[in-house]
Amino acid sequence: MKKLFTILFLIAIFSNISILTFANEVTDKNLESDAINYSDDEIIVILTNEESIKGNKYTVDSFAGINCVSVDDLTSSFNSLESKDFKRILKLSLSNIDNVTLNRYIDELNERNDVYYAGYNYEIEDMNFQNELSYNQTNNMPRTNSIDLWGLDCINITQARNFISSYNKSIVKVGVVDYGVEVHKELSNIVMPDLSYSFVNQGNNENNSSSDDYKAVHGTMVAGIIGSRVDNKNMEGVCSDVKIGSLEVDIQHDLTNNQLLHVDSVISAINYAVSKNMRIINCSFGFEIADIALYNAMKNFNGLFVCGAGNSYNNVDSGLINEKPLYPAAYDLNNIVSVGAINVQKQIWHETIQGIEIGSNYGTISVDVFAPGVNIQSTSIKNTYSYDTGTSFAAPYVTGIAAMILSIENYCDNAPFSGNDLREIIMMSATQSNNLSSLCRTSGYVDAKRALEIALSYEYNPSYEYHNDTYHKVLPYLGSTFYEDHTWVPMNSSNFSKAVPIFPLMYECSKCKATKLGS
Repeated sequence: MKKLFTILFLIAIFSNISILTFANEVTDKNLESDAINYSDDEIIVILTNEESIKGNKYTVDSFAGINCVSVDDLTSSFNSLESKDFKRILKLSLSNIDNVTLNRYIDELNERNDVYYAGYNYEIEDMNFQNELSYNQTNNMPRTNSIDLWGLDCINITQARNFISSYNKSIVKVGVVDYGVEVHKELSNIVMPDLSYSFVNQGNNENNSSSDDYKAVHGTMVAGIIGSRVDNKNMEGVCSDVKIGSLEVDIQHDLTNNQLLHVDSVISAINYAVSKNMRIINCSFGFEIADIALYNAMKNFNGLFVCGAGNSYNNVDSGLINEKPLYPAAYDLNNIVSVGAINVQKQIWHETIQGIEIGSNYGTISVDVFAPGVNIQSTSIKNTYSYDTGTSFAAPYVTGIAAMILSIENYCDNAPFSGNDLREIIMMSATQSNNLSSLCRTSGYVDAKRALEIALSYEYNPSYEYHNDTYHKVLPYLGSTFYEDHTWVPMNSSNFSKAVPIFPLMYECSKCKATKLGS
């Protein structure tokens, strides 16, 4: 495993660029000498859109001269026609290679006309485990009062279930990209072996979809919040009409025991979800590096990603080096919902432990909506239950609501819904709160019943506004205005190195001359 160090002089080059309004663009604004791990015998290649839609098969012969021993298409299940800017993503495995040669091969690949980007296969620290608080674990945790499952009450789940009780609901497939899910008694017939895959063991796990019990605590809790059985005294999930696929991704530990997530395994998990017709993927992980390959894989997906915003109590729109956005939640994609965490008082989660402030990240650009995320009860390993706190456990509430929407999709006027549609419905239905004003795009938290009501007659019909000599799409959220559909072109492409995707680059809209920092 090698280390890549970002070059310190980049700080000086871009120190005069304002990034206050572009915190969710595809770039890493942390211009410091933090080490990034990557595989020393693999290269990620993203093909151009023009080449990707041709559907040509790439083999080792397609990469003659670089000691390539295998080529894996990490997007083999995607329909290239479903995305207007589809890009295939390949993983090249190499042999007999050193670091100098690896970098030379990357440079050579980036000169090819069929290659949009070539670079490292990163192993990035998962920061969403930081500051998450795990409480008591017990074999029997019956529901004694509403506080035990306060999150369900907060999102109006009873009213939502009553609202659709007469509907003939469809079963919805949901992917949980995590470190495995143990099949708890409350998750029987919900976590399905035929939908699950381990990218650690390279296969289905029939009895336990995790290769490691301890790692599976996190994913098992996430799955329980989304969809554990409703008709029992111990535990309730948000949506009962759901089948969950556990997509266990590969991690390593570095010398300081940080959890390093293999980005290619996340892309493979997304590809697998596509092959199983999953339309919602829960991503309760996050890192401070905006990986360009993962960005394009998520952009290719026509469904919805629900992502935890992170647990550092940072204003992740600030652009400050010590207040970093968390990806993939902060990617500028319209099929991602970035979710912050609130407590039972419906206030942003925030506390101080041993003099250190922790809590939900926030920001009116990078965080879309809030959901319950403090003292959340859910299923755990070995048929036990736990209370946990963090945005990892706020995200699955939103995933469950999205699944409820799809379960009645056949009754909705303008179905089928895209990932963008689901995101819009969830954001439009948020309950505003003075406690959350200016902390996220919607200044509110999710409401399941209101989301279902809006879904029945929802139509994506954005308005347009004249802006700097041209018209741009306007998406209003509770009084705030956000512009989309700019046509971005690089302003300083001579400084752009595709081999280093964290290199910041200024873009300008060719229509209205607005500028941004990003990709």
